[in-house]
Amino acid sequence: MSKIKNTANVKGGLIDLNRNQIEHRAAWLAAIYEEAQRENVEINEIIRRSVKKIGLMHGEGFKLKIPAPTNFEDFKRVFLNGVAVKTFEMDKIKITGNELSVEFNYCPLVKMWQELGLSDKQCAKLCDLAMEGDRGIAERLGLKLKIDGTIAEGQQSCKMIYSK
Repeated sequence: MSKIKNTANVKGGLIDLNRNQIEHRAAWLAAIYEEAQRENVEINEIIRRSVKKIGLMHGEGFKLKIPAPTNFEDFKRVFLNGVAVKTFEMDKIKITGNELSVEFNYCPLVKMWQELGLSDKQCAKLCDLAMEGDRGIAERLGLKLKIDGTIAEGQQSCKMIYSK
């Protein structure tokens, strides 16, 4: 039995649309990963580099919108916008000194991976690979990202800590 708890509490309109788009991408990642495994092709590093590349690209876009990326108030205003906060049911957004921490209480990627019948171990693996996008965004903004537990690992939330 799965130890992953991932239930959406916020629903409707744009939030559902955004989640559906994210779930679609999660299904692609899972299908590519599973096919590579079936063919005995080592693909982890290829996925990791590819996803990070996209994160770096998105980070560049955020960089244009955030006057001072290491100013966490600016970062929070642009990166943690209303749709993103509701999509991932983020809370406990705190700025303390040189850090911004946030907890994600729902993950549409994990939802899709579970619907596809992936094991907890597979969900955790794909989650780590998908998080390369977040790591790339942080890197492009000149920040460090620490991921302190994830829903895919069976934690109650994904805790992300950005630091200067």
